[in-house]
Amino acid sequence: MENTSNDPELLRSTILKTIDARTTHRGEMVLPCIPAALEYYVQKAGDFFRELGKPLSLPELDELRSLLEKSLNDGFRSSGNNHLVLSYETSATPFLAKNLACSVALKPTPEAGKYEHWRQTREDGTLFGTHPDARVVSLVESLVDPCDAPILDIGAGNGRNAIPLAQRRHPVDAIEMTPRFVEQLQGAAKGGSLPLRVMEGDFFAPATLLPEHYYQMIVLAEVVSDFRGWDQLRQLLVRANQCLRAGGLLVFNVFLSDANYEPDDLVRQMAEVAWACLFTPAELHQSMVGLPLQIIADDSVVLFEKQHLPPQAWPPTPWFESWASGRSIFPLSYGRPPVEMRWIVMRKQAEY
Repeated sequence: MENTSNDPELLRSTILKTIDARTTHRGEMVLPCIPAALEYYVQKAGDFFRELGKPLSLPELDELRSLLEKSLNDGFRSSGNNHLVLSYETSATPFLAKNLACSVALKPTPEAGKYEHWRQTREDGTLFGTHPDARVVSLVESLVDPCDAPILDIGAGNGRNAIPLAQRRHPVDAIEMTPRFVEQLQGAAKGGSLPLRVMEGDFFAPATLLPEHYYQMIVLAEVVSDFRGWDQLRQLLVRANQCLRAGGLLVFNVFLSDANYEPDDLVRQMAEVAWACLFTPAELHQSMVGLPLQIIADDSVVLFEKQHLPPQAWPPTPWFESWASGRSIFPLSYGRPPVEMRWIVMRKQAEY
């Protein structure tokens, strides 16, 4: 016959273990859709459930992996802004073992909704500040006759480049997808009697009709960072070439890796999630093959803008310098990330 235990500490610890066994948990883990992070997510979830008192067996981990894999791939393929929601709930069995139920669902973020969220969370309601880009201003200052130098601003946003360019009397066509920004641009054009034509739509859509061999300059500021891969970069250069007149300029900023650094799938997917779509210098040059475009300038965005913007305009937003320096991909405390945003200026040569 067993002896009766009356040790207070032992009895207390036993009761607390029973409380833990009877405690259930319910919640969500919201994960960015990065397929290359699958094994990390499985490990992260496994460690978490172990802390909840439900360690997963190898078959259960395999089941969790399968549950996550398809949704991560589907979500990332659809949009770099999507998230995967892993819902979980534990329950206690009559014998005080733990059961675990999991389900996954995609949490999509519409493209327009992303910009609206950015706008609402910025103190001044802007995405990239209010001052025109110094790189753009430096290029238009070299144009002798503004009235004979039409400009196309793709992804014009709230007009921080398009409006000042139109105020200089450049005929400006502004393409923008976000309705709220379209309204702002139209209001500015009407109120200021500016030579500014506003088009709501997608530059790549066949329905967006643009004149060929017409523009003296095409501007894309903080647009290529939203691309989803090399194909879009190639499409941009092909269509820009169609729209530019001989001698015209294409200026855009793009995240480029260092020449001696090759980003893997995890880095590239993280870059798209961070709205910092990444290319290598070789990919940039490959996208130009067969086109009469020549790179005439390649500058660090941070260094150029910091040097040439008015002191009160730098940084454009509190987060801009960190983002443009590649720290939204690699949040390093020390050292420079092997990627950064750069201004690329191309000139269209005479057709051959």
